Amino acid sequence: MKNEAQFFERKKAIPERLKEYGFAQTGADYVYKTPILNGNFILKVLISRNDILTNIRDTKNEYDYILHNVLGAEGKFVGEVRSEYEKVLKEIRDRCFVPDVFKSTEFEVITKYVAKKYGDNPEFLWDKPPDAAVLRHKNSKKWYAVFMKVNADKLGLQAPNEVEIVDLKLKPEYLDNLIDNVKIFPGYHMNKKHWITILLNNSVPIAEIFKFIDISYFLTTSRQGKNE
Repeated sequence: MKNEAQFFERKKAIPERLKEYGFAQTGADYVYKTPILNGNFILKVLISRNDILTNIRDTKNEYDYILHNVLGAEGKFVGEVRSEYEKVLKEIRDRCFVPDVFKSTEFEVITKYVAKKYGDNPEFLWDKPPDAAVLRHKNSKKWYAVFMKVNADKLGLQAPNEVEIVDLKLKPEYLDNLIDNVKIFPGYHMNKKHWITILLNNSVPIAEIFKFIDISYFLTTSRQGKNE
């Protein structure tokens, strides 16, 4: 296993964040170069669809440095190279990647819609478990969408598997006509008088989910206080 793999295990790159960080896009690949150790080396990071590769190049002698990735290689200089290398990778991971938890097509489509319309990205606020993320307002930090993976039986479904869901806030008078306990449920882990849970399995048209997201965004903007 290459050393870089440990930094990005179960992580997924967000293209917009890569570009903001300074990655250049070449086709489906993203490339970033930065000097390390006072310019004595150039660290190159290549992120492709299926892999993450790094290369350290000695700028004076024009050779590739590899000792930072050699198990058992020790010494002050090797440690300095390895330290700067790891520092860059950790920063890229923290700023450009999110946990690779949600696999539904709706999660990807919804997050792209929200990023374009509101400029928000999913935030994974909990390390354990990592299978939950929120969309929230930049200023008030109030949530307007919560993504989770839960056991299907938690929703009353007769199935042994995990499912992906999103919680959204709506006006109470709308809930009775929407909830069918098949694809739309009372809010899971949220106030059931104000929130619904949508099963992300392509059973609810994406245009309808977009509409609910916009409503949830508005309702959580117009009121202050705790999430209900």
